Amino acid sequence: MGEEKPLNVRVAEALGCDVIYRKAYPGDREAAWCCEDGEHRDPNLHEPWMDNPVVANYDTDWSATGPLIERYGFLLAPCEVEDEETWARRRAWLCGRYGQVDHGRDWLDACSEGAKATGATPLEAASHLIIALAAAGKLER
Repeated sequence: MGEEKPLNVRVAEALGCDVIYRKAYPGDREAAWCCEDGEHRDPNLHEPWMDNPVVANYDTDWSATGPLIERYGFLLAPCEVEDEETWARRRAWLCGRYGQVDHGRDWLDACSEGAKATGATPLEAASHLIIALAAAGKLER
């Protein structure tokens, strides 16, 4: 079994990127994840001599994920979640998407099942929602 892919790579794949694993570029300590089509590249890391651009950091870079949050109509809110193993409650972020909302209800209640995700940061929550919606066939590319 191979290593688990980082969150930003799983988001790029959910968005339709054909991701490949690359060896380290000169001077890098770790190997880089690259996107063959270049649509999901990190503009801060791409150099002309790189044959494949490095995948954007969707889980940490607002300039990569912010436009997706707007495009898909995601809403973000702080929340508390329960740890499945310890049942301890911790602070987190909830990301949700809704279509038509009864404005008399809380928007979180109006989000349909499968249209909500949580994460330690707003961008992690949005990343998890992108992956979940793509897996359910509900993410427009």
